[in-house]
Amino acid sequence: MRGLGAAWKVFDGMHDRNEVLRSVLIGRLGQVEEEEKLIMEMEVEPDKGLWGAMLSACRIHGKADVADRVQKRFMKQQ
Repeated sequence: MRGLGAAWKVFDGMHDRNEVLRSVLIGRLGQVEEEEKLIMEMEVEPDKGLWGAMLSACRIHGKADVADRVQKRFMKQQ
């Protein structure tokens, strides 16, 4: 997982203003549990687009359990 290690170095260097992008990229790499944690710790409230990106990452990486939690949070936000 050489590419993943390099990606983490880039992510670790990102500033807080890029937390949404960081979250989406982490999810695309299959780290949806880490993405979920990051979203819940964000200073900004997640929007439909961010929840949708996370659900997409869950689908791609077969993380139905995380997708269920995300969907429930999204529905509460509506």
